[in-house]
Amino acid sequence: MNKFKTLYFSKSNHSNFKKIALFFIFAIFSSPIFAQYTGTGTFTKITDVSEIVDDAYYILLDETSESFAMSNVLSSSKFLPTGVSPSSSTLTDPDPSIVWEIKTDGAYKTIYNTVTEKYV
Repeated sequence: MNKFKTLYFSKSNHSNFKKIALFFIFAIFSSPIFAQYTGTGTFTKITDVSEIVDDAYYILLDETSESFAMSNVLSSSKFLPTGVSPSSSTLTDPDPSIVWEIKTDGAYKTIYNTVTEKYV
């Protein structure tokens, strides 16, 4: 099953995207093989961390206004925000630079950006 997912994340201000909240966006597309996100997909909001599964893609958003996503641009040890405009709890065709893959690694989760090919 191919899963494209996105999660909204919390920040204390527009320049600090370190705290992940329980408010997320989730989107899923069915396919026999897991594929890399290429810029096409609809991401729908999820509300519980139990909905985060491996082999899926997520977008982390500001839980307060839901108008900023965590980009893959790191500056002064912080990921810079990118403006987004969800509509009816969905985002359609977001840029791959704000899409993150989350996987389980033992007792922990890894967060990976396929554009930069780096882990958080």
